[in-house]
Amino acid sequence: ALEKIREVFMSEAGKTKQKIKVWFSDYLNISDTVAIITFFIGFGLRFGASHNSFNKDKDYIFIAGRIMYCLNIIFWYVRLMDFLNVNQQAGPYVLMIGKMVSAQETFILLLTVDILLL
Repeated sequence: ALEKIREVFMSEAGKTKQKIKVWFSDYLNISDTVAIITFFIGFGLRFGASHNSFNKDKDYIFIAGRIMYCLNIIFWYVRLMDFLNVNQQAGPYVLMIGKMVSAQETFILLLTVDILLL
């Protein structure tokens, strides 16, 4: 997270507002920011949950933290797919996987909402 903040302030744009605007113009920077924020939210929920060994099913804050971690891994997989795109042998396969996932994003969104409402 600190490296991303350093990237924003070390960019070539003049004012701070313009630096942030230029930095957020890239899709991967937005994805990284959301991934970092959801990680800290999930960490806070899991850390703040009461750990009763007898009531694991009723500890909704702990479960919400685990769900945030599960949603967070999606953003890190997108980042990993970006790194694998550069590889000459794995690159075409990663592109095919990316196209298949983007074709099913409405299904994934509905599944995510359904999981959150349980």
